[in-house]
Amino acid sequence: MATLSFSKVGTKYEAEFEVNGNFALHIERSEAGVITMEQTSVKDSAYCPVVGFSQNWRNFLVIDTMIVGDVYPMYIKLVSETQPSKAVVTEA
Repeated sequence: MATLSFSKVGTKYEAEFEVNGNFALHIERSEAGVITMEQTSVKDSAYCPVVGFSQNWRNFLVIDTMIVGDVYPMYIKLVSETQPSKAVVTEA
């Protein structure tokens, strides 16, 4: 289990991390807002949006979801309009 640290970049909050297997993501926020997930399979390369993530979670204060994939390692970036108060990644 790893706690994510979000940094303010412009008007949004960003966190980047690497996963090496399926993972659970838990995020708590005091305000709803757009949150996106982006990924890349190549370290230090451009990210690609994870389609549907933003639409599923934009109005939630608590996000708790499992992300399953087939290719690892994977590099993930989360971008939130509102500052998360807690964010934890747990790998399988």
